[in-house]
Amino acid sequence: MTHRYHPDPAMGDHPDAIVFDGCAECEARADLGIQGLVYYDRETFDRLWNRMLDVEKDDLEGHRNKTEQKLCRSLYCMALLMGRYMPGSTPWERRGTA
Repeated sequence: MTHRYHPDPAMGDHPDAIVFDGCAECEARADLGIQGLVYYDRETFDRLWNRMLDVEKDDLEGHRNKTEQKLCRSLYCMALLMGRYMPGSTPWERRGTA
């Protein structure tokens, strides 16, 4: 599986998207749920985490596409579990640094 070129304005890609609809690799990773997140480098993971916080915690502009929404929903579920079952964990206060 390979990535298609992105962001591609001709495909309707949002210029601020992190992952992309119509890219077989991005969509396959998103379909794996939480497991799909292990394929991302630190910078991309941090950007996804920050986007999840922006949307879920701060109610800012929504996800840029459905593929991004899938991955960020997996992160949201992970953050919920961390906050609920890991004493001292404060996932809602952490921001990715990349």
